[in-house]
Amino acid sequence: MSSFLQGLTSHFAGTGAPLDALPDEIAEALKQELVASKLLRPELLALWNHLGTTLGAAGYVRPSGEAVSLLNLACGPCFEAAVLAAWFGQPGSLTGARNRVRFFGMDLRGQEIEKAERRYAATEAVFQKLAAPLLTETDTRGSSIEFFADDATRLVGYREIPQEFDIIFIRHQNVWNDRPAWRKIFAFALASLKPETGRLVITSYFDREHLIALDTIRSLGGHILTTAPNPNSIPLPQDHPDKSCDRHIAVITQKLALS
Repeated sequence: MSSFLQGLTSHFAGTGAPLDALPDEIAEALKQELVASKLLRPELLALWNHLGTTLGAAGYVRPSGEAVSLLNLACGPCFEAAVLAAWFGQPGSLTGARNRVRFFGMDLRGQEIEKAERRYAATEAVFQKLAAPLLTETDTRGSSIEFFADDATRLVGYREIPQEFDIIFIRHQNVWNDRPAWRKIFAFALASLKPETGRLVITSYFDREHLIALDTIRSLGGHILTTAPNPNSIPLPQDHPDKSCDRHIAVITQKLALS
């Protein structure tokens, strides 16, 4: 089983046990169902792999058996929800326990949040149906997924949401479209990271916008730990030339982490 499918299965099963024993026919059925329903998109596999490469280059080491707070800002329909929750939920060592991921997805558009909720529920349903024998021995360890429709910078109004996060993720940031608005979002993200240990991860569709985003973040006091192109980035349709999914990914921290 691929590490991607194994990671997703482990996430939805809620167990830290090795999943190599999952019958081949179940693993294949999971893959076929996810592909047929368009829940397992090729760009998500590329994102999964590039997360590991880039975060590793930034010196990030996943903990084991700990709580990980993760905020996905401007998440839209959030195709990546299960991918992020599964990736950060993996233990940092072969013998470690899964991490308890508290995932919060936020977007200003209520319709997009509704899509995100439906998509995550549909993905979960596939695993519940096809991996039922494994899921009967579940240990969720307190992981959760929640979506909110609101202004990203108004999180302070939600008592159930942490004020600081281990990981803040912004997929396909859109600073090119509205620089003042995105400067505000980036400033909020940096200020909401846990001091020293928190990490902001952004991805971009095209080269120029990625450079603008990094310059903006630097001007706000962010420190770029690493930035790298995705060698397996999948191009957008022809009416979007020179753009591709998660074309670049960068890992950022507060400059306080260097003091």
